[in-house]
Amino acid sequence: GDYRLPITLDYHSAGVKVEEMAGWVGLGWSFNAGGVITRSVRGLDDLDTNFGYDKITDTERQNLATAGSYTTQNNVLSNLQDVVAGNLDTQLDLFYYNFGNESGKFVMRNGVGNAMPKNNMSIKFYNSPSRFEVITGDGTKYIFSTREDTYTGNGNNNQTFISSWYLTSITYPN
Repeated sequence: GDYRLPITLDYHSAGVKVEEMAGWVGLGWSFNAGGVITRSVRGLDDLDTNFGYDKITDTERQNLATAGSYTTQNNVLSNLQDVVAGNLDTQLDLFYYNFGNESGKFVMRNGVGNAMPKNNMSIKFYNSPSRFEVITGDGTKYIFSTREDTYTGNGNNNQTFISSWYLTSITYPN
């Protein structure tokens, strides 16, 4: 067909950090073929239905922002204690996509991706098995289901989360 999957070798001239390690294509270089969705976890894992950003209600989020009445202040104190204890998330994770001729970022709310800035792509997350489905404006469907896990921790606060989903299939509209 008419579709072409770009394969590029890109150099990022933003400078080299002292502890930065060279990848297999060299320091500052990246090889792009296929596609990937990556994320930066901010606070707690938003895809974890027990602790993620969607666990806190919009009312609780509003109470955290504006502590007006005594009752609201008690709720705010309780919510802030939950945030400090690591039981409540106040920040959306950031997701980044790069595939075909598309690249950008989005946030997740209730299993639906919201591109920033808004575009004509449909982004959905499915938990079992963990995968993303992206449909672009021309109707091409991309599935990202091969995952990469990342482990972070220091003593008692250990966390393993999915940091990347790699492109596994493309379905064209015709």
